[in-house]
Amino acid sequence: MLSYVLRRALQGVLVLAVLSALIFVLMRLMPGDPAAYMAGSGATEEEIERIRDVLGLNEPLVVQYLGWLGRVATNTEISIYSRRLVSTEITERIAFTFPLATLAMAFALTIGIPLGCLAAVRRGSFVSRGLTALSTLTMSTPAYLVGLMLISGFAVRWRLFPVGGTGTLGHWVLPVVSLTLTRVGTIIRTTTASVMDSLDADYTRTAMGKGLSQSAMLVHHVLKNSLIPIAAIVGVELGALLAGTAITEVIFTWPGLGRLMVEAIHSRDFPLIQSLVLFFGALFVVLNVAVDLIYLALDPRIRYTA
Repeated sequence: MLSYVLRRALQGVLVLAVLSALIFVLMRLMPGDPAAYMAGSGATEEEIERIRDVLGLNEPLVVQYLGWLGRVATNTEISIYSRRLVSTEITERIAFTFPLATLAMAFALTIGIPLGCLAAVRRGSFVSRGLTALSTLTMSTPAYLVGLMLISGFAVRWRLFPVGGTGTLGHWVLPVVSLTLTRVGTIIRTTTASVMDSLDADYTRTAMGKGLSQSAMLVHHVLKNSLIPIAAIVGVELGALLAGTAITEVIFTWPGLGRLMVEAIHSRDFPLIQSLVLFFGALFVVLNVAVDLIYLALDPRIRYTA
């Protein structure tokens, strides 16, 4: 097991190295000059060039890239726009994004797994078809549309919750509901397919032949053996939530990582954009390893070799 974790860690480092080089090059192809943005609309060419020298933007690309990696490794990278440590910016914002994403995933699992089991058990019925349609609808509805509909109904028309911002429990409701609705369909669909496969397995028919009740069979045999695909999709969806909340955070003026990324792109803050992408990449690597370890906990028959 230890050798497997070390091997995956090495693979993760290689993935992050490629990702860092790719995002560094792409940032240099992005239109807009951060020095001109910092100098303002009335700045002269000399002033802009002086800022470029201070930021090191006139250095060769290789020198800029190695310098950036060194500053990231030593936690000395500075945001161009705020002039604060990038790590401080990320730490402050993840304190809002992480609880928001984990709450949304928890609610999506709480709703999606029972509904997926119901759709599988009642396959072919009106209930199953309705749940399939519901999951398809939630999966295909854009996040911005869900957010705007929630604001229009529950914040503007009925005034039950604040439109946006933070500070009270009421501010959490609409963003959490919005993210939950965009993820619950995937959980329903995955659970339905996994439970259907387990229901058709030989061990299920054997358990039914021994007189085991349907509820006991579902809990002790079917659902337990259906958790591996669900765990896989949870790892992917949680990573997507943490890295992809930008639209929801902008709509609800939520000060999280997604909104920070939008602000960084708007201000052409290359160091912050690159560091955020690298952070999200590391997050996905960690989540993938965690999902593999969860596989082992759910099914001891699985063995990872070096």
